Amino acid sequence: IYITNTSSPKGLWEKKIHEIGGEHYYLTEDEWGYLSDSFNISTISTYLLYDSNGVFKNKIKAYPGNDKMRKMIEELL
Repeated sequence: IYITNTSSPKGLWEKKIHEIGGEHYYLTEDEWGYLSDSFNISTISTYLLYDSNGVFKNKIKAYPGNDKMRKMIEELL
């Protein structure tokens, strides 16, 4: 799931989501405020990792690269 806010130009976002795949959501300022407060998100990009039971396991504040991210996800499944 990919989530962004109004800091991302909507036209560019709409173009890029087709290249990335997955579920994408463009949030309003109020929605982003609620989400960032609820999950203590202070930077973009932030990645929240959950196991297959929906239990929160890890928070990453910068993309670690495809190989490392894939390994972390596979360990949680």
